[in-house]
Formats: sequence, structure tokens, C-alpha cells
Amino acid sequence: MAARRHGYPDDASSLRALKVELVRGLAPFTTVVLLDVELGLDAFTERGDTPLVVPLEAQGYESLGEGRITTLLGDVDPARAAALGAIGCKLLLPYRPDLADTARRQEEMVARVVADCRAAGVLSIIEPIVYGEVPELGAAVAETARRLARLGPDVLKLQYPGSARLCELLTRACSAVPWVLLGGGTDEPTFLAQLRDAMRGGARGYIVG
Repeated sequence: MAARRHGYPDDASSLRALKVELVRGLAPFTTVVLLDVELGLDAFTERGDTPLVVPLEAQGYESLGEGRITTLLGDVDPARAAALGAIGCKLLLPYRPDLADTARRQEEMVARVVADCRAAGVLSIIEPIVYGEVPELGAAVAETARRLARLGPDVLKLQYPGSARLCELLTRACSAVPWVLLGGGTDEPTFLAQLRDAMRGGARGYIVG
């Protein structure tokens, strides 16, 4: 969608070429590159010495009542990611701490992915997204972080909770697990303000794209 919005063709071959160009130009200025296997494989060799992280989730999700369940890619797992030279795997998962059935299933998936990443010798980066209508987003993100941190991921990639004070709450909720801020599709000035709050509150960095 972003490619189409900026007038760039969004067929598969054009997107592969675009990712090659982007990685070639941006990798020297980043500390990690996040690339999917389906459309980003051609760009893997363009990153130089910049470490690679590979996503594990497929597009879309399974619905269960009001909840959502992550769908994993069938042809990419931590072992294959490691064989391709990745240092880590990223798992995005919709998560609502107040929806018990889907929360339990998502937690089970996180536990499996963390174990598989550990066995493959790569980092596990877990990206929960609190979705839908919740009374207090900051509290929901903090509770999500608290629950998932107990499962032993290497990094949590989290939403901006709403303020610098709530970022401190996130850091406490994560305990010993470091967290980074996700971009969330916001504009640059807003994101930079959020990042300042996050870093002051204990975040270790950010992953955006």
C-alpha cells in the first residue's frame, strides 16, 4: 500500500527491487535490517555487515470470537532463518489481555517460538499489538508486556503507551526483558516525541519500517 501511495508499482517483482534499493541505501545507517523471505530475499546480500532479522508471521490472522490468532508462515521458521544468516526472528501477534481464550493461545505460540529461536541460536523479538477498544491502552500494553516477558523472549517490541510515565510502567512490566518502541505508522514528529518519552522511560531503542 505504501508503494502504491508513493507512485511505485506494487507487483511482486517491483517490490523485490524496491527492497534491494532500500536496503542498499539504508543498511549502512542502521543497527539491524528486518526483511521477509518472500519479497526481501534478494536484498539479504545487500545489507553488508548489518545484522538481519526475519519475520515469522503470515499476512492476516485467524479469528476466534472477538479475538485474533497469529498465522505463522509455513516455509519460514527460526532454523531456516538461522540458515539464511539471520541473528533473530520477529513475531507479530495481535493480543488482548482481557480475551482469555485468544490470549492463552497467543501465549502458547510465543512460548513455542521462543523455544524454537533458542534451539536455532537466534534472538526472539516479540511484537504484541493491543487492538480494538480497550478502556486504557497504556494499562493494556503494560499487562501484555508483563505476561509475555514471563515467557522469556529476548526483546519485546511495544506500542507507545501514551506518556513518559507509562513508558516507565512498561519498563517495570518487562522486568529483565529489554523493550523497543514500534513505529505504529505515525508521522515523524509524533514518533520522535514518542521515542523521547520511551527512551527516558527505559526503552532500549526502536524498530520501525
